[in-house]
Amino acid sequence: MSEPEIKSEEPTLNPPKISQPRRHQTTPPPKPAKPTKPTKPTSVWILALIAALAGLLVYANSIANQYALDDKIVITDNPHVQKGLAGIPKILTTDSFDAGLDAELAEAAAGGRYRPLSLITFAVDLAIARKLGFTERKTVAFQHAVNVGLFALSLMLVVFLTRRLFPDSTLTPLGAALLFAVHPVHAEVVANIKSRDEILSLLLLLGGLLLSLRLARGRNMAGYIVLSVLVFLALLAKEYSLGAIILIPLATFLVSGWNRGRFSRELVAVGIAVAVYMGLRITVVGLSGATAEDPLNAPFAGISWMKALATQFAVLGKSMVYTVFPHPLSSNHGFRVIPYRSFADPLPWIGALSHLVVLVAAVWLTLKRRPLAFALWFYLITLFPVSNLLVDVGVPFAERFLYHASLGTCILIAWLLARTPNGSTARKFAVGLLGLALFAGTARTILRNPQWNSSRSLVLADVESTPRSVFLQYHAGVMHYTAERYKDAIKAFDACTKLYPEYGEPYPKRCLAHAHDGNFEAALADLKIASQILYPEEIASYKTFLKDRIGKATASTPDEGDLLEQLLRDVEKIQ
Repeated sequence: MSEPEIKSEEPTLNPPKISQPRRHQTTPPPKPAKPTKPTKPTSVWILALIAALAGLLVYANSIANQYALDDKIVITDNPHVQKGLAGIPKILTTDSFDAGLDAELAEAAAGGRYRPLSLITFAVDLAIARKLGFTERKTVAFQHAVNVGLFALSLMLVVFLTRRLFPDSTLTPLGAALLFAVHPVHAEVVANIKSRDEILSLLLLLGGLLLSLRLARGRNMAGYIVLSVLVFLALLAKEYSLGAIILIPLATFLVSGWNRGRFSRELVAVGIAVAVYMGLRITVVGLSGATAEDPLNAPFAGISWMKALATQFAVLGKSMVYTVFPHPLSSNHGFRVIPYRSFADPLPWIGALSHLVVLVAAVWLTLKRRPLAFALWFYLITLFPVSNLLVDVGVPFAERFLYHASLGTCILIAWLLARTPNGSTARKFAVGLLGLALFAGTARTILRNPQWNSSRSLVLADVESTPRSVFLQYHAGVMHYTAERYKDAIKAFDACTKLYPEYGEPYPKRCLAHAHDGNFEAALADLKIASQILYPEEIASYKTFLKDRIGKATASTPDEGDLLEQLLRDVEKIQ
């Protein structure tokens, strides 16, 4: 601040008037700078609409997608969902995955997937589509459009929430919402119908947070009932919202300060929602965990707890990186993609210490009552349930797991950019950096959306970016085989068995691919391995097919008859 100007007084020829002695005069203190006016409510609505429009534009091309991956489990193969409104009672009283899986897979996947809200919305989708006479293709497009619309609504709530946390900033709410809108890691959520559970969970949690901030001004008991309902519905969408028991009192404390009565009312409202949800969950699915023991469905089964913990800490570091720079994008970051670690590696220490720093910063900012603490706590609290540190969630890492946590990162980045002074070179640089990030995120997300068009397009794209995925290599092999590209199928099955030799599924299918390709010796070798893992009646069908192919080859190449006859005898010996 410049030094205050002191004006000199011109001497006068008139004699001074007789008056009281002058008191010692000091230079008056400079007037404080006028505080920045908060964003007007109308401006907030404009910001919210801009964010919603950005979300709609970025994901518009996903509406043309078909069903992919787990959509089959929760929609097309789920008899309760297919019944429409009539299936809702059964949805509410059934494990979310049981109905869409065969008995063997359902047993492996069992363990408390009670997320009925998204399935109810799928049933409602089908009821509306049938009422309107939609074709199957239009029905799928309608369901994708619902996902995009709910995402756009979430972006509006992001603006409203960050506006309440940072009332003196325009760049923070708009920047956070736009970064969240174009974040490529969200393509797995928005462009995949099944992941509506993630969208609903965040949408309802944001609604509860905003309502709690409004209720902080008074004692509207009806409002606290609505708050309890919102939290309960968020829990029915996905378990993340258990963190509401911390996040809601935290948000109101940061904005309005400490109030024991308000805290008690919030705790009762959220506590009732959690208690009812847990009671319903335990009644329907119990408390048992998943029963799978193979590393494809239980990645930490069969390894020491020290190695599991080290790997989980390393994955925490990967999660933090992906909230800022998500590359490569893949629908599967499972077995073999995430290598097992030990504490002799630096990555587990980096992952653990970086999150410890975030935790310490969150505590310090909370004690100082700084709104930025909310962003850090939101990141930590929503990431913890999917970190495998508490329960095995079935995969070591997935991009959809970052949908909630990345919001904390987006708020933090926008806040840092908004800290630059208005009109300064630093502000221009910050806005330019934000524009570059938005452009890159938009382009990557728009290009990613069509890859989620179907299971086939997704697997064949992701197996290139994530070649160490056992899951992707196996399913790529199956897709090449069904398309009669047998050499490509063999190549994918070879990669799969090299990554995980104990995995039995590729061998019988590679046997068929080798038979079609005319390599009967390799087919026989695979059939021998398959005989150790398949039921006798299944082996019989493979033997019949292989003998038929060898018989046709014998007729067309009589000069190799002796070799082929020996192969036939070898096939007969397989039990």
